[in-house]
Amino acid sequence: MLLLIEPSGADATENIYGAGLLHGALASGIGARRVAVADASDAASVLRAASEAQLLIDARLLAGLDEAAATAPGLVAMVQHASALGPRDAADPQAYAMLSCMEHVVVPGAAIAQALGARAAILPERIVVLPPGCDPAPRANGGDAACAVLWRGPAAADATLLRDALRRLTDLDWSLTIATPEPAGEAGPASAVRHIDARDPTAMQRAWHDADLLVVASDWCASDRLAREGLRRGLPVVVCAGGDGGAILDPTCGLGVTPGDVEQLSKALRRMIFDRPLRLAMSQAAWQRGLALPDWGTQARALLAALVA
Repeated sequence: MLLLIEPSGADATENIYGAGLLHGALASGIGARRVAVADASDAASVLRAASEAQLLIDARLLAGLDEAAATAPGLVAMVQHASALGPRDAADPQAYAMLSCMEHVVVPGAAIAQALGARAAILPERIVVLPPGCDPAPRANGGDAACAVLWRGPAAADATLLRDALRRLTDLDWSLTIATPEPAGEAGPASAVRHIDARDPTAMQRAWHDADLLVVASDWCASDRLAREGLRRGLPVVVCAGGDGGAILDPTCGLGVTPGDVEQLSKALRRMIFDRPLRLAMSQAAWQRGLALPDWGTQARALLAALVA
């Protein structure tokens, strides 16, 4: 039994790594359950009552957790994204102290592992780097004359860099779909831009199906997962490469650009939008790369194997 303890007030996007592992465990026939708690005190109560389960606690609950609860046999911490604990000078020192006491710390990427190693006294062998899973998905169709760009990010305001980059490409034929949980502003010619609610599965499936190119927001907890999902659907991916977001890419299937560099992003988009044969070749490479990515079930089994090794 896999028991994941998470903060109840967290945004669903912040919990998607843990949710994916639970989904994968259940799909693989592994008993799994999520317990949402209000604070560290409630988490401690759950830990004291739990038995015969592999315990995973979200690192955001470590600050305020008493030592007796933190040393529960087999307790493993999970850092779901780079901002979970914040910078050392802004985070509760107790959270880092508790991390160093854990038998293992599970993280979704190497960049987070390196950051934790620099901030807390965690032995490298105790850190389990387990990238997000990527479940099977249909290949994107795209293919019209205009390059259909799909942008995914946590908030419409974060698309400012992309809007500035696309304003320089009015000589090219493109359309833009901005998928966020909130309204978006203009990004270019009004007829070429639309906004959809990323929480609407029907709208998202249509957007994925129609896309030719995926652009992922930088320094976002979901950037690596979404880059993988884009590859799994055969989409070339452009990532403003902060953290682990661009780690999955290589020049055959995507491009990483420096975060905040509108000139570099605009040049990358011009290359991808203008050169359709290049885009189609990258789409095929992305599809092949995506087929080789592990699904959530594979990752859940790998997690349990790593924790008992």
